[in-house]
Amino acid sequence: MDNDRLSSAQWFEQIARVTESIGHAGFAATLFDALGCIRPIQATTLYLYPHDGMPSAVFELDGPWLPQGNVRQYLSGFYLLDPFYGACVEGAASGCYDLADVAPDHFEHSEYYQSFYRHSHLEDELNYILQASNGLSLAIAPVRSICTGASESRSRPTWPIGI
Repeated sequence: MDNDRLSSAQWFEQIARVTESIGHAGFAATLFDALGCIRPIQATTLYLYPHDGMPSAVFELDGPWLPQGNVRQYLSGFYLLDPFYGACVEGAASGCYDLADVAPDHFEHSEYYQSFYRHSHLEDELNYILQASNGLSLAIAPVRSICTGASESRSRPTWPIGI
């Protein structure tokens, strides 16, 4: 990633907007707008994962997925097979994780991949995982799609905001 983006006037303007939006309804959208000025984001979802209940999508920005790979389908039960969901409820430390960090070997042959993930058309997926003290995890998932022709390096992104 080009570190000049992190010292640009645009970045500081975006972060000021994020700071101003804390506690307001538009916070998630403002945060993802800011992250998008550093690295292209085609889809974004903010998931709340109770460790003993059903997850919910707190925020969703439309993505490139087919009907078989959308958020509604994910929440209907596919989340149980998701390596990121597993990492959240198993207590992975708060931090940024690439799919390769949490997915099993031969992920492309897994039931989750074959039944759901391949329909999402995602190229780069990472999750910021925040473990809350009350049995909840929050997963922020900014992603890029293979459908958009994004040509940046597939190296692991370095997002500037730590959790």
